[in-house]
Amino acid sequence: MEYVLTTQNLTKIYRHAAAVDRVSMHVRRGDIYGFVGRNGAGKTTVMRLICGLAGKSGGSYTLFGKRDDARGIDAARRRVGAIIEAPSVFPEYTARENLQVQCAALGAEEGNITALLEYVGLAETGRKKARNFSLGMRQRLGIAAALVGSPDLLILDEPTNGLDPQGIVEVRELLLRLNREKGITVLISSHILGELSKLATAYGFIEKGALVKEISARELEDACRKSVHITVSETEKLPYIFERSLGLTEFKILSAAEADIYGDVKIGQLALALHAGGIELLRVQEKDEDLEGYFINLVGGER
Repeated sequence: MEYVLTTQNLTKIYRHAAAVDRVSMHVRRGDIYGFVGRNGAGKTTVMRLICGLAGKSGGSYTLFGKRDDARGIDAARRRVGAIIEAPSVFPEYTARENLQVQCAALGAEEGNITALLEYVGLAETGRKKARNFSLGMRQRLGIAAALVGSPDLLILDEPTNGLDPQGIVEVRELLLRLNREKGITVLISSHILGELSKLATAYGFIEKGALVKEISARELEDACRKSVHITVSETEKLPYIFERSLGLTEFKILSAAEADIYGDVKIGQLALALHAGGIELLRVQEKDEDLEGYFINLVGGER
């Protein structure tokens, strides 16, 4: 399994408090990695550390196989495009002029500017200055600027923050295209969890500076599926009862006393079938979570 980014106990301490507390995360090539956390949880600080915009207090990170203290780390960082906190846009410049400035800063050729503007949907802006762009247009211009160096990894800090529904859709569709058509790996933070669930292929959940869980989109989907969690006197005979008596095929035996049943389950029929099989039904809990519910249950407290 190839990782474009890993961190190993990455730590950042401000005034004796850990803004990032021993974070170990793993971003695979080709993933859209959703970085989930409350405001102030440490998402932006982690991104700043990875981009070399802040110095670490401990731990390490590896970009494209190069550790942060290795000689090749600068070359690895040139394979990263990023928008941290807000896109760097010159308001008095046109979209093309903004990209020309970015090309000059990176030493990149200007020949790809027209194609980039077309790709992000800004080819028709002409002489319109960026200060007259909508917030969604400015965000897409920022993404275009991050793409000037043809990065393999795109790091985006809350790219849909403050956007109207149309702007959110435009940014989402752009990121999906970049990932699918150009193979760019994306690390994206967002507090709009419902929108993030339409993008991400993997997730990392951070709380109070600590990474509390990493999970794939498939595993998260399974965890959030509608299900019935049961506690029973014993589970050895459950598969037979589920399949033969109730026609259930999607279930998971969790322990000697617990199991999950997926899909719609008639509790009355379940109780009768278990009783007939000599199993006592002790507790039933229905579960139907979304990403936000999963996050709240994972870290606790109010969102």
